[in-house]
Amino acid sequence: MIKIRYYILIIICLASQIGVAATPSAFYSALKKIYPLATDVEWSQQGNYHTAEFVQNGFDTKVWMNTNAQWVMTNTDLQTADQLPPGAYNAFTFSSFSQWTVQNVFFIEFPKRPAVYAIQVNMDNSDATYQLFLTPDGRVLQTKDASYNNTAITPSVFDFM
Repeated sequence: MIKIRYYILIIICLASQIGVAATPSAFYSALKKIYPLATDVEWSQQGNYHTAEFVQNGFDTKVWMNTNAQWVMTNTDLQTADQLPPGAYNAFTFSSFSQWTVQNVFFIEFPKRPAVYAIQVNMDNSDATYQLFLTPDGRVLQTKDASYNNTAITPSVFDFM
């Protein structure tokens, strides 16, 4: 009898957690509020996040939402340092990493904190990879050695902020 009650309690708990998660239409509606012109959206799940990928203004854009369909972060792949605003561009060109090869540049937006630029650089003929996180005006927030780490830009990367 105790085992039956225990199993029923587990089923109720699981059912209540499933009911808390947003429906697929809630994610689509939330995305359309933030990016009304988003088309050809590809949805996936990465860890505890639902992601929407699409092209916006010619750039690959990835929107991260939590399980309640709340916007967490947007990562726009700018690809080159030429897309940086003047402050961030100047800070990078005068940094000790300016002679390294730029692998990628991302513009990261959040719902409740300032935007950040992430520049991923690699030293030629080396495994050395770094990620630099800058404000649009060029203030360096963090420099991270990503040589032997996953270099994906996810919401957890910004736990330092």
